[in-house]
Amino acid sequence: MWGNIPMFDILFRNAKVIDGTGNPWFYGDVGVEGGTVAAVLPPGSTARARRVEDVDGKALCPGFVDGHSHSELPLLAGEIMDCKIMQGVTTENLGLDGMSLAPIKDGDKADWKKHLSGLAGTLDVPWTWNSFAEYLDCLQAAKPPLNVSSYVGLGTVRLSVMGMTDRPAEGHEIRAMRDLVARCMDEGARGISAGLIYPPSRYQSLEETVAVAKAAAAHGGIYDVHMRNEADAIAESVEEVIAISERSGIPAMITHFKIRGKKNWGRSAALIRRIDEARAAGIDVTMAQYPYTAGSTGGFAQDLQVHAVVVFGNEQAEEQLDGTAVGRIKGEWRGGPQKDGGGFGDALDAAVGKRAAAAEAGGTEFFACEERVEGLRVGSRTCDL
Repeated sequence: MWGNIPMFDILFRNAKVIDGTGNPWFYGDVGVEGGTVAAVLPPGSTARARRVEDVDGKALCPGFVDGHSHSELPLLAGEIMDCKIMQGVTTENLGLDGMSLAPIKDGDKADWKKHLSGLAGTLDVPWTWNSFAEYLDCLQAAKPPLNVSSYVGLGTVRLSVMGMTDRPAEGHEIRAMRDLVARCMDEGARGISAGLIYPPSRYQSLEETVAVAKAAAAHGGIYDVHMRNEADAIAESVEEVIAISERSGIPAMITHFKIRGKKNWGRSAALIRRIDEARAAGIDVTMAQYPYTAGSTGGFAQDLQVHAVVVFGNEQAEEQLDGTAVGRIKGEWRGGPQKDGGGFGDALDAAVGKRAAAAEAGGTEFFACEERVEGLRVGSRTCDL
């Protein structure tokens, strides 16, 4: 204090303050002490500070939370994360889509690294942990430049108990998964996540998920879910999430809520009404959304039902696949992963054009898309996925 005048480490003057509560913005001064906001004051206050920044009417708000992040390995590698910080992100939430980095057995690490590489990257970071607590300790030791929280992934939990097997869980396995989730919650997990299009989460039944979710609910956790389907069967997938929340008592959040496939455009209003109805009935279900019209995923090989790779070849690749095989491949790519109506057409059109041009110039491309199967020579070399 300076007499009766507050003294701060930093004072931001003349800011357009957006306080994160949903209230309208207002002009004010913001004092920071010890790295935290100590006071929000009227503009032109008499407060003093060791450092004063006149922001001249620019917006000043709390740091943003990246609620769906796959930045585990960059954080563990000690990267400065300016790609997030320069956008105002000060908290990252990890462990999404059922695929956390812990808990993990030593024997599962190599395959799990490969499984996660499409989302988490391939940085050469030593995985020295097994338990969720040890994993959080490693994150803390890396001194991340922003705040971090993490779910425990139900896919990771199932891996620890059942491996990657595609079958219903038995009673003793469900109990083991419940115990493991409870332990992770005690060790600092903020909830559970599921990626119901990715193995092994995709092998989980409604009944299994409800039983395991109860353990997280008992510890105050939430259920963050990449739904089983985001296209033709999206209504059924929303009902599954509502049922999991209602039957287990866990708050559920549908992550990156969207609808894939042009023929499904316009269905969002009815689905949002259904979620509102569930909430009105006392079921704590909500959704998150990102502010752009694009998406990405990995692990297509597990989802495609195509049993051959189409080769766009050069002039020497004269032989044709038989019509049945080409028809099947076209049909699968027309449907896209899980044959859920999402398709690849618009997303891949430009890339296919480039690769087709390369093939015509004499190259060989292992690439296929419905728009380009007809009218191209298809090499006879194939392999199972």
